[in-house]
Amino acid sequence: MVKTEMTLVRNNTHALIHGLKTISENGSITDSRFGVTKEVLNYHITIQRPLEKMIHLRGLDVNIPAQIIGGWWILSGSNDISVLEQYLPQAQHRSDDDVTWRGGFGPRLRNWHGVDQIKEVLKIINSRPESRRASIALFDPQFDFHQSKDVSTTNTIHFIVRDGKLHMSVDMRSADILGHSVPGGLATNNLYEWSLLLEVMSFWSGYAAGNLHVYVHSLHLYEQDFQRGASIIELFDGESIYEQKPLTKHSFSTSFDDFDATLEEFFATEQRLPSTNLEDLQSLGDPLLDSNLQYLWHFFHEQHPLHPRLQLSDLASPV
Repeated sequence: MVKTEMTLVRNNTHALIHGLKTISENGSITDSRFGVTKEVLNYHITIQRPLEKMIHLRGLDVNIPAQIIGGWWILSGSNDISVLEQYLPQAQHRSDDDVTWRGGFGPRLRNWHGVDQIKEVLKIINSRPESRRASIALFDPQFDFHQSKDVSTTNTIHFIVRDGKLHMSVDMRSADILGHSVPGGLATNNLYEWSLLLEVMSFWSGYAAGNLHVYVHSLHLYEQDFQRGASIIELFDGESIYEQKPLTKHSFSTSFDDFDATLEEFFATEQRLPSTNLEDLQSLGDPLLDSNLQYLWHFFHEQHPLHPRLQLSDLASPV
């Protein structure tokens, strides 16, 4: 059993590179239901600037439109895969009924047996910022001990306010670092989703976003990705896009009370994007959501998720 010490990194890009290097140098060959992996146990990393969400690395193909839709889809409370399928056709492979993800995070965040956990955590933070009780549970024994194609990979999320900042800790039972196990992994969706959650919780609570701590009991790389992982490490020049040039921040600015209605409008607009002109897009009054819709418009009409006319800075990239 290999245990790793907690490491501080700047952002999600550096977290991914560190994880790949740790697996390469210290990983043990382990069998799994999806095939042979190289694995490290009890991995912990602290990301100091988690709002630098985007991972853009040579050798890594990240489906940015799927990240955008998936992030807001989770926060809306949905687990209906029809929303995802045009961005993530393989989503159905993880569904027991071809309709939903049984382990989807959305209902567990927003409707845990009738409880909106985000709302309750905000109440705790706003009433007693020193509290240690601002915790969200995602693993559900009622469902997750049963056989399923989709068992929640994340067990708990914890928020705590210290030194004027809102810090977030995520405890994961398992994480495929590059996302070979369809359809998700750290690089492909998890780091983006949790960074987005911290961003909106930071705005709603009024505290600056602090560190994102990620604990993974089994961090692994599938055999099919061994060469790709080695190539990503080799091609990395030591800097993320956030260090290579200053980027403009498009901030989230929707109140919690207005959030669900605004997201409903966001998804209604997203459905119309293929038949809508860019200049006809109506603002939702939120710079981050508006920039996300513009990015998705280019995806539909240009079929190029990194079109030069729409830079990654349009996706909430802080200076």
